Amino acid sequence: WVAMAVLLIAGLWLRLYRISEPPFDFHGQRQLWDATRARVLYYKALASDPLRAVSPAKLAIAQANDAAPTEPPILETLAVQGYEIAGKEDLAIPRALSAIFYVAGGIFLFLLALRLFTAGPALVALAVYLFLPFAVQATRTFQPDPLMVALVTASLYCTYRYYEKPVGARLLWAMVVAALAVVVKVVAFPFVAIPFLALALDPEIALARREKK
Repeated sequence: WVAMAVLLIAGLWLRLYRISEPPFDFHGQRQLWDATRARVLYYKALASDPLRAVSPAKLAIAQANDAAPTEPPILETLAVQGYEIAGKEDLAIPRALSAIFYVAGGIFLFLLALRLFTAGPALVALAVYLFLPFAVQATRTFQPDPLMVALVTASLYCTYRYYEKPVGARLLWAMVVAALAVVVKVVAFPFVAIPFLALALDPEIALARREKK
């Protein structure tokens, strides 16, 4: 558990390093879409407050440039809340949130690997998840993918736990977390549905793994 905590802290620190730099390090166009979408929401919030009203011209320009994809603006809404707290628009806030979400997903990956194998392989799996160079670069960005991946790992853990002991509460958790992953980004669907169906076809897999350990 100490080793897991050290890996998680190191993984988060690596992602937060120089997080306030302009978001041109990975998929700049997509990050610009989400940043513009958040700006529209932020300006609308300002426009509703007569003490901080933004000029109609600024709002119109932001809306004209809003060409974001069709995913629900979950991270953008959280970013706006961060902007409100900080008192300014700061892209480091949503980028840091993405890093936190992804690293938190590593907890569920570790717990799942721990149920399938032993502590050593579980730590290796967590280390690969956290320190793969592409993963480091892609999960400190202003886009929904890091949150989606975190929810997918949580869904896999909940699904496995359900088939270990099929009770209604565990099934509900598995369904809710899987649904949230798909809501964040629809591409998550096969990653949550296929493992669920695979265990449904052979529900003894989970129990056999536990008995073998």
